[in-house]
Amino acid sequence: MDKMLVAVFESEKQAFAAAGAMNDLREEGILLVYTSGVIVKDAGRISIVEFTSDSAGSDSVLGIATRSLIELLAKPVFSADEVDSQAIADQMMEITSAGVDAVFLDEVARHLSPGKAAIVAEIEEETVTAMDTLIESLGGMVFRCVRCELMFAQIAKELDALHNEIQILEQQMLQSRDGSRIRLQGRLALATTGLHATKERARHRATTIKREAEAKIVLLQERAAKAEAGMKSRFERLADEVRVDYLNRAAKLNLARQFAGDGIAV
Repeated sequence: MDKMLVAVFESEKQAFAAAGAMNDLREEGILLVYTSGVIVKDAGRISIVEFTSDSAGSDSVLGIATRSLIELLAKPVFSADEVDSQAIADQMMEITSAGVDAVFLDEVARHLSPGKAAIVAEIEEETVTAMDTLIESLGGMVFRCVRCELMFAQIAKELDALHNEIQILEQQMLQSRDGSRIRLQGRLALATTGLHATKERARHRATTIKREAEAKIVLLQERAAKAEAGMKSRFERLADEVRVDYLNRAAKLNLARQFAGDGIAV
């Protein structure tokens, strides 16, 4: 199952030792690592010391979620008492885009204090035992979050709301007098602009997810071609799961966009 993993250590040396041991598990077929990074946090920022991909040339695609999570960890976690609602909404959008949840992010951020180092990775693992034993033996703490695609559901909800708002405004304009018509026209223009912008965001997100799924399938097929019987079937199964998962998510978004008057090819 596709997961975002963060392992926090007291020192960069420990993090690099764990990264090397993770690579050993990957070579043994116990762990599949799409991308991983070793980071160090100081008082002002997070530095990426090392960033690797399991497939040459796919960093820009497969590394999106891992890099997004690192960027989130570099930012303060806001609360409703500290900033305005727009700042909170922007942060939640970034969290959703990374495929994690706010509870996971907050827990990791609290433990990744200045001076500490961490491994941030997107992985597939059938059991947590190997990684837990590895991280704990090197004095680290491990945090996991099953990566989920919440962006499609959020976009679909926004499209539905904007579509309904436009229908209501159009109906009100038909029944309005001249005095209120200008005000309704302004609101309709804003809603229409919002609908077009949300459709474009949906299109961009669908393209990103498609490219990522294709890169993962290629990687898994490459691993399957080099693996022996038992591992070969596992990689082939994972490739099928990635393909089905992508098609299901794209279909949901497509239904929302068709309802709003615009389809999307999957």
